[in-house]
Amino acid sequence: MTRLLGKKEMSQVTPFDFIYALVLGGILEEGIYDEKVSIWQILFAICLWGISVYIIEICAQKSNRMKKLLKGHPSLIIRNGELDIKQMKKNHLEIEQVRTMLRKQGVFTLREVRDLYLEPGGDISVKLHSKAGSITPDMFDLNPRDEAPSILVIEEGKIKEEELRSVIKIKRMASGRASEEEL
Repeated sequence: MTRLLGKKEMSQVTPFDFIYALVLGGILEEGIYDEKVSIWQILFAICLWGISVYIIEICAQKSNRMKKLLKGHPSLIIRNGELDIKQMKKNHLEIEQVRTMLRKQGVFTLREVRDLYLEPGGDISVKLHSKAGSITPDMFDLNPRDEAPSILVIEEGKIKEEELRSVIKIKRMASGRASEEEL
């Protein structure tokens, strides 16, 4: 069922990992709420479950076919800048979902993307066209100063007094007008 829902429903787990968690939850739920079940029966079920998971994981490591079946494989959604509609349908993706995932990666236009892989866990890997790569200061032998993180001093129309004092303190120290003790 998890495989049919598509990779976009997963976060960082494979569908089989998700099933492991559901089964463990079922075992624990049965033990907690059923008065007829003893602690030894719960421990036995958890041990049996753990051994089964371990054996399945070993089989998946030794067999590529089993690994592909249980763990999945990446899907190439964009290849050489071309959107693969069949792969999008197979993974139950819409173009707006792809665009949202790209924006989260800092990519704001599909034209920048050379290849986009949808990983088995639902996240994406992006390779940009070499022309679209960012220019870095190192390319021009520049050494820019690092900037301090921004501080929010007004939130929802209200001045945040403590943050404002912090900014004033930092500015005075940077200009050399006051020492930390004076502030």
